[in-house]
Amino acid sequence: MNVQSFLPRHPLLQKHIDFYYFFHNQDPTFDTTYFSFPNLYTPLNIHRNVNCTIEVNSTSVYEDQANEHLVLVQGMREYPLGLT
Repeated sequence: MNVQSFLPRHPLLQKHIDFYYFFHNQDPTFDTTYFSFPNLYTPLNIHRNVNCTIEVNSTSVYEDQANEHLVLVQGMREYPLGLT
């Protein structure tokens, strides 16, 4: 697993984007779970070669080579969101 974090360099982007990161994993058995709690940020996730299933309180992302790109926007939430 490889995670690289970056701060926007351009002043205009700095006004709207706090940070961004690239997460790269080629382990076919990779599995993770995390929770997104109510906060002031609006995460934008851009994925390659995955698909997802969205439930009321969870989102599952899984490999799908036929789906070139997937974008998920996590808006403001009243309750934690479990992501698997």
